[in-house]
Amino acid sequence: MSEGYEALRAGAAWLDLSARGRITARGRDRVRLLHNISSNEVKKMTPGNGCYAFLLNQQGRIQADLACCVAKTTS
Repeated sequence: MSEGYEALRAGAAWLDLSARGRITARGRDRVRLLHNISSNEVKKMTPGNGCYAFLLNQQGRIQADLACCVAKTTS
């Protein structure tokens, strides 16, 4: 077993996800856009929270998995 797997079994682990891509949505329709292209209820999320979801194509087929986070606004 790998060192990382052993650490996870022991109760704690660190996973480097820095190589993954990021999507930043801004503007008036950002919530609607993300809600329509993901498998989770983004419209119900509040600032500071997040969820796991799938990124879907127009046919509803899974294209990728993602962690969706709602940033706290500073304005």
